[in-house]
Amino acid sequence: TMNNKVILKTGKHFLPHPNRFWSYSDPEELDEFAINPVLDLAYGPNDNGLNEYLLNGRGLEVIAQMGNQVALYSTVLDYQAINPAPIKEFMARRSTLPGVGMYSTNFAGYTDYFFATGYLDAKLIEKTKPNGNLRYRITATLGYDQQHIGTGFRSLLLSNFAGPSAFLQVQYQIGPFKYQNLFKELVRDMSMDSSRTVNKKYMAMHRGTLEFEKLGLELGFSESIIQSRPDNGIDLSYLNPVIFYRSVERDLGSPDNILIALDANWKHKNIMLYGQFVLDEFHTNKIIAQPTHSYNKHGYQLGAYVQLPKTWANYGFVQLEYNQVRPFTYSHYSANHYTHRLQSLSHPLESNFKELVWRG
Repeated sequence: TMNNKVILKTGKHFLPHPNRFWSYSDPEELDEFAINPVLDLAYGPNDNGLNEYLLNGRGLEVIAQMGNQVALYSTVLDYQAINPAPIKEFMARRSTLPGVGMYSTNFAGYTDYFFATGYLDAKLIEKTKPNGNLRYRITATLGYDQQHIGTGFRSLLLSNFAGPSAFLQVQYQIGPFKYQNLFKELVRDMSMDSSRTVNKKYMAMHRGTLEFEKLGLELGFSESIIQSRPDNGIDLSYLNPVIFYRSVERDLGSPDNILIALDANWKHKNIMLYGQFVLDEFHTNKIIAQPTHSYNKHGYQLGAYVQLPKTWANYGFVQLEYNQVRPFTYSHYSANHYTHRLQSLSHPLESNFKELVWRG
């Protein structure tokens, strides 16, 4: 047990819960504030001088909730690292650290960097039926973070492989139908403008899902676009929350990079089957004449997730997943390729691969 004087100094809410180091809460008003220390430590032994791995991260996590309308979250960590050979090669080739972005090398030769995320989540509108069931809801999130869309271990649509970036996300729900807008500010190609600020490009995405609760089935459709302009500005045409981006892109002269995706998942007892299909480019006449043509740019994912019986393990699971993406998918003749800080916004292997992955 800790010294009573220490407990008195830190307050009566010191260690109130396993995932709350210090917190203040008001159950009647649904107000809460919590601060947690965070350690992210790892080590892998030297392998002939090539693959020694050391990760030394320390930081803080801040969580706040004000009633049932507004929530805040922020985390910041300071890292020093020794990276294995594949990561060093990636850094040398693209001048960026996977999952992070900018970095420096300190006096001891270690990779030195910060990692910070934060966002504000607000409930804008909510209506319920007399029986308490939801009629409709609109929420918005503004922040700087990563996103992962899909049920799989990987995502061919949007994954958290690339580092965090500024974003605005608006979500709508009407009964079983959910709709989402996502706008992200991305780094174009690590080049800088005259003010020594990295050049920008922007993503606009919308995604709709329909849930058939009795069947355990959910179907989704997504459309995303990457656009950049010489002045680093965002094209206001893509801020329309409900328009079909492909039609806007054509009206603008077809300068940007469109991606369309379908996804589905089906749950039954302790089993879930899921999949994704992404279409980057499709020219019917070329595909029929030459199926392996580079214009045939698409990818798909098939997976299964099984929760083990509780008699075996309380949290045991097995997941098997297959991913396949054709050559040149996500690419573009301009800087509108599907990247942020020259890191893939989808699968870490980018394109032209077949992958079978399992975990448990």
